[in-house]
Amino acid sequence: MNWKLDMYENGENILCVTDEDVLEYVEHEPQSWVHAGEHGWVNRKAVKFDDIYEDLLGQDVLCFTYKGTQYQSNIVIGSRPE
Repeated sequence: MNWKLDMYENGENILCVTDEDVLEYVEHEPQSWVHAGEHGWVNRKAVKFDDIYEDLLGQDVLCFTYKGTQYQSNIVIGSRPE
């Protein structure tokens, strides 16, 4: 399989295409969580994406549907919040 990678050298974007197996060097996507009201914190992948915007502080706010109800929540990356 060929991999097309955007790489940077001295601040310049250079294109690199390789057939080397680079999967072991790719970080796995961290878990992300959104708050769905009475359901608490749920995995972002378990909700239906509706929209996303930035709040006044520049944080992402996800508008989503979970179990038939629409919610809005900041996105938390990493371990599930308490």
